[in-house]
Amino acid sequence: MFGGEDMSVWVDLNAVGFVAVQSAVTAEWIRTGAIHRVRRAVLGERAGTVRVMLVTGMLSMLLTNDAALITVLSLLAPGASRPHRVVLPCLVSANSVGALTPLGNPQNAIVYSHYHIDPVDFFVTQLPVCAALLIPGLLYAWAHGERIESGSGPAPDVLDVTVVIAAAGCLLAHVPVYLWFPAVFGCYAVLRPHAVRQVDWVVIGMLTVGVLVPSVIGPLSWNPRIDDPFVWSVLLSQVVSNVPATVLVTPMTYDWRDLLHGVTVGGYGTPVASVANLIALRAVGSHGVLRDYAVLQCSCLMLGTLSHYALS
Repeated sequence: MFGGEDMSVWVDLNAVGFVAVQSAVTAEWIRTGAIHRVRRAVLGERAGTVRVMLVTGMLSMLLTNDAALITVLSLLAPGASRPHRVVLPCLVSANSVGALTPLGNPQNAIVYSHYHIDPVDFFVTQLPVCAALLIPGLLYAWAHGERIESGSGPAPDVLDVTVVIAAAGCLLAHVPVYLWFPAVFGCYAVLRPHAVRQVDWVVIGMLTVGVLVPSVIGPLSWNPRIDDPFVWSVLLSQVVSNVPATVLVTPMTYDWRDLLHGVTVGGYGTPVASVANLIALRAVGSHGVLRDYAVLQCSCLMLGTLSHYALS
């Protein structure tokens, strides 16, 4: 549990379970060529970067930023000749648009649950900052846009579609992961063992650690109070990522708006500031990408900070 709040780690692990299922199914679609049919259905026959960004953002509001990003990344391969020019703005979209809802990322859920925030108040509070954070990604997509071509391919197998729908439904319904994941993933592993072997278990491990670390440090007692939760949460996020930073700072302040803005903006910057950052960099590699990553992330960090203080 997170600091005694109504948030079970088993429910938080749902996003990790969904990513594992989705990754295995995607591996099967890539093997059979059905990935082209799925990509055409989701992104269109010839999708530009901005469209891919918007799809990522919409998914992130429901499936969490990490799960949405991995889902879209799986659709992009194969397809983009210079994948970082699509992945980096999609990363911005996942982190910014996903931050609009309590379901969009773990830190949002923690703040939402701890302070018992009204959903409309939550959305209105986040909207200006998230809009500012999205601007650099849109500009980058416009200046360095890529086209993702969707070729022809066979229709996805009924089993694959059923497994993905079942996993997504359990995620959205907040069914504890131990009730559905062994059955869904276990059956798929028996029927599609070759696909399960293609899952990127390093990414699954990163996501699992991102969920378990807050559950370990959450019960600790934190007595001091801080005057500027925005600054503290931004700085801590650069070192320990924004989810543990949320758990650390939450008991130190009553100002949920500054905290929420801080962990949202704090997800930009260093690669460890957000698990999604590590996932994106792992997907595209570091060669020739770090400069674009640094410029884009620093721009988001600066605009997000300015928008927060403009609203204060």
